[in-house]
Amino acid sequence: MSINLLPWREMLVYEKKKRLFLEMIFSLLATLFVFVLLQTFNLYQLNRLQVAFTSLQKSALIIHKNYQTFLADKRREIQNQAQIQFLQKKISDFRKITALLKGIRDTIPVSIYLTQIEWEKNHFTLDGRANAHTDIALFLKHLDKIMQQKQPAVSETKVYHSNEWGVDFHISYDIPELFSKLY
Repeated sequence: MSINLLPWREMLVYEKKKRLFLEMIFSLLATLFVFVLLQTFNLYQLNRLQVAFTSLQKSALIIHKNYQTFLADKRREIQNQAQIQFLQKKISDFRKITALLKGIRDTIPVSIYLTQIEWEKNHFTLDGRANAHTDIALFLKHLDKIMQQKQPAVSETKVYHSNEWGVDFHISYDIPELFSKLY
């Protein structure tokens, strides 16, 4: 038989074990709560980062599209400027041609009839009919005055034949700068 001389000690040991057990359960529950809380916070942060990343991707796509649009607009602007310069050159050439034709119209003798005026790049040709050789000579003299401004090179002058209706002629000029890049 055993006799327990200090029962209060056993109670104290039992109370300490019970308290230790409760502290361990409480600590375990607190740890579990902190773990769940941290997991929730981490998931919230991860979700925020995903939303921010998606937003940044959308922004990057918009910026890329805007940049591509800008580049396309810039290319169109450069093409438009080239077309404007081309048209300005054409207008300038047209004004030169108009001045030349007005000069011919104003100086052509009444006795000369032009049948064809032709130009191709830097080559200018006049065909016509005159009453006499002297009319052709007078027309050439007036034409030379007009053409001196253009610095021509008379490449050909022909008188074909005389008949009862007059004298057929052909005058050809090479004018380097007048019709530059017209075609």
